[in-house]
Order: sequence, then structure tokens, then C-alpha cells
Amino acid sequence: MAEQKFRGAGLTREKVLSAALEIADNEGLEALSFRRLASHLDVTPMALYRYVESKDALFEGLGDLVLAELELPRPEGKDWRQQLRDVAHSFRERLIAHPAVMSIFLSRPLFTPAATRTAEAVLALLRGAGFPPELAVLHYQQIVRFLLALVLLETGSGPRLSPDERRERARIARIRMETLPPEQYPNLVEAAPYLGAPYEPAVAFDKGLDLLLEGLERSRPGG
Repeated sequence: MAEQKFRGAGLTREKVLSAALEIADNEGLEALSFRRLASHLDVTPMALYRYVESKDALFEGLGDLVLAELELPRPEGKDWRQQLRDVAHSFRERLIAHPAVMSIFLSRPLFTPAATRTAEAVLALLRGAGFPPELAVLHYQQIVRFLLALVLLETGSGPRLSPDERRERARIARIRMETLPPEQYPNLVEAAPYLGAPYEPAVAFDKGLDLLLEGLERSRPGG
């Protein structure tokens, strides 16, 4: 038994990364270590180095595992803006399912197989829409930053609130704004019904995408 444990019988890179993602999902990325992962898989830490050579490689593998599940755009068929919208929603869904991986995308560029496929597919979509290479790269980078920022606000800004809790907080915020001195804060008082509306993550994401895609269309040569 000890010999089998040391050899990591039955392990594959996919099994190692899937187990690491499970730990990150349940306990947070900070809990993920080779010792913790080895214990979870019932092997010795040394057995893991056959599949991931360092902790950086382990984190990059997790990012790759999440990106590998994205639904990538295809040149034919839908309008380029709809395809970008589909990719954005797929990205959001994957990050919400695995919020602990968010810090990996924020802390390092990924040059993994799934990351390069994703970049190639989105750049091809932008080039097909008429953007020259320089603008396609600029927009691709801004799209990624924009999506990460939106999902970070959704998954990482304090405790996850229920719809009822969000509505109650919004109601209190609206009352506070409506009772401000109107001669001093006329615009806040006027905007209170809208600023005090309950925050709905999916709606906010879609509205943000609308603004982004409208801006891209306006900047498109011949658009």
C-alpha cells in the first residue's frame, strides 16, 4: 500500500488538477498546497511533481482547466457582437462556478493551451469584424479586464446576499438618498429611485456588456 501511495497509482494530470480545483472551490485557493492536495488524493507530495512541477504550474493548470470549459466563438453564424456576448456569459459562468480561481487570472498572464485558444478565437472574431491588429489586441485586453472587474465585484465584494437582503439594503439606501437636503444634493435626490434599486448581478453584467459592445461598434472602422 505504501509503495502504491508513493507512486501515485492511477493518477493523471487531469485528476490532479480536478482535485486541486475541488479543494480551491471548497476551501479557497490559499488552502491549496502540495501537502493538502497529496492528502486529498492519498499520495505523497513527491508523487504530484510528475504532473505539476511547481505551485505556479499548479495554479496555471487550474486557470487552464476553467478556460478549457469556455464556449468559444466560431467565425460563421452569429453576428460578432452576439458571439462576444456568448463568450462573456460563458466566462462569467465559469468564474462564478470557481470564484477561487479569479485571483489566478488577476495575478498573471496565462500562456496555457486553453488560454491561447481563447485569445486566438476572440482575436479572430475581432479581426473578422474589421478591427486592425492593433485595435483588435487593445479591445481584447480591455474586454478581459472589463469582464474580470465585473465578476470580481459579483463574487468578491463582501458576503453573498440573498435577493431579499439585496432588496432591503436597496430600500434603506433609497430612503437615505431621498431624505438628503435637496438644495445641497439635487442630483442625488432625483436619482434616488435608480441609485437605490436592488443590485442584480446578471442584469448589471448585461448592461455593462451593452455599453462595451456599443463602444466597440462605434470604434470599428466603417462601423
